[in-house]
Order: sequence, then structure tokens, then C-alpha cells
Amino acid sequence: MGSDSAKSNDKPSTTLPGTVEKIIKPIDPSEAKKAQINIEGAEELYRDIRVDNTLKDEKGEEVAIKEGARVDVTIEAYKKDTTKKAKVSYGFRAALWDARSSDSLGVSRLQ
Repeated sequence: MGSDSAKSNDKPSTTLPGTVEKIIKPIDPSEAKKAQINIEGAEELYRDIRVDNTLKDEKGEEVAIKEGARVDVTIEAYKKDTTKKAKVSYGFRAALWDARSSDSLGVSRLQ
């Protein structure tokens, strides 16, 4: 499971909503149960993840997630492992596409 330490506010992160679809019992009873979580907004093929169904509450005691529970899935990265994303001007791209579309349809441009 994830780290027990407090979250670091200086890490870039994103949080996605999810739902616990089912709790999976292990074949070996000495192993932890798994929670299968459906992540909203993820690609279809990668939408479901399985993690140990063990969390710690505010007192440090172990608790388990219930089937059907709404959860937040947070992804964090160290700043050194990230890059700035290029800003895209959608208006400019749309204008180029419109101009190219007009030409391909045989529509003459105004001069």
C-alpha cells in the first residue's frame, strides 16, 4: 500500500474520483484482501486497479474499505520527475484546421 507519512504539499499531484467495485478474497488466507477500484476519467483498459484493502485511520489503526465506497485516488510525483507541459493555443489550431478543411473541400478563400 502507499506511504504512511503525511502528504507533501510541494509535490505536483492530481486526484481522481473512484468507486470500490468489489473486495477480492485471496487464495492464500495469510494474504491481504484486495479492493478493486474503478477510477473515473481513466482510459477504459486501465480504469480498474487492485490494491491491498488496508488503510490507516487518524489513530493509526488499520481499517478496510467497504464495497461500493466512493474514494479519491491521488497520484503524486517528485518535482524532479516532472516537466512543464507546453501550452497549446486551441484557437490557432482550430483556425489552421478550418483553413485546411476549406481547401480540401474546394472552397475558395476570400482574398
